[in-house]
Amino acid sequence: MKEFFQAREFELEWDGKVRGKGKINVGAPQRSPLSQVIFLIWMAVIITKIEEALKREWQCGDLEQPSYVDDLHLGVSIWLQEMAQGIDLVRIWKKTEEIVNRIATENHLPLEVSKHERLVLQKIRRRKKKDVKCVKWLGIIVDESLTFREHRITRIKKAQAMLTKFNGLGNTQWGISTTSWVQIYTGMIRGIAF
Repeated sequence: MKEFFQAREFELEWDGKVRGKGKINVGAPQRSPLSQVIFLIWMAVIITKIEEALKREWQCGDLEQPSYVDDLHLGVSIWLQEMAQGIDLVRIWKKTEEIVNRIATENHLPLEVSKHERLVLQKIRRRKKKDVKCVKWLGIIVDESLTFREHRITRIKKAQAMLTKFNGLGNTQWGISTTSWVQIYTGMIRGIAF
């Protein structure tokens, strides 16, 4: 197991030519099936502890904790309007954050505070505001009105920025081959935009 996490070498190849080499000594190898297994074994215990602690603390609705690799989501569904009216969301958010941070710290799980986000979806919609609150989960930007407008705008801007950066690699007269341009556009630009 120790050798599995040692420094690894990599090569950057483009148009059939090796363009650079290097070493990396951070994290587990990404293409190894063993990496995901080790990570999931480690995370399963932490996710279970968080879920059990939150269920003990909050008994006001259905608690769901779907996760995808290292993206965690906590969802509370409150179905009865009478229950929803007596709930202090700010207090729930603060206490939930305390519990998650405590368990993460105890288990040496680094959490990026800048990625903590909150979104409230209600059955009764208010008028649309210019400053609609959005959260990002699994690469999808979800807004309170579920229009996904912000997601579309962001993806198109990222694709345009990426295309602008790749313009420095050449054009029809010089630079990378036509085949490489097609690969870049198909694999990266279209992949970002959609």
